[in-house]
Amino acid sequence: MKKIVVIVIVGLYLGSIFVVNFFGLNYVPHEMTVFVDKIECNTISDLSGKDIPYYQITQDPETQKDKKWFKIKFIEGSYTTEEKSLAENKNTFKINFSVFPIGANNKAVKLSYTPNDAKYIVDESQMTVTFLKRSTVEITIIADDGSGVSEMIAVEALKKV
Repeated sequence: MKKIVVIVIVGLYLGSIFVVNFFGLNYVPHEMTVFVDKIECNTISDLSGKDIPYYQITQDPETQKDKKWFKIKFIEGSYTTEEKSLAENKNTFKINFSVFPIGANNKAVKLSYTPNDAKYIVDESQMTVTFLKRSTVEITIIADDGSGVSEMIAVEALKKV
């Protein structure tokens, strides 16, 4: 009886090797998708590269999320929406943000804002906002990976003192 049990076990073992090789059951590693869990915008910078930190955080009444406020000094001038004029506009600011975790598969973001070409222009490809007149623009930076993670900011262009 003991001899039959050993023969059956060895037969099953050899049979399983044959079945696995015959059907090609190989281990295929599955790459895990890492989603964005935080977007952080702590500064904006002017064309010279000078960083401007946020000065206060308020809670947005609609979404109940924190909104960071940036205050810039608007430099008076006659500005148009032409590309040349925008490139020379001293009221152009780059939005600096970080996406976490560092190993996220898709770090792309999109911006949500209310367009107003008479007061400001937001360039999503360069992540800049250019003010043509004194005003405030509220921008939401949204992760493009479907996670729904976002960061709300508001940039105020005030009269130069």
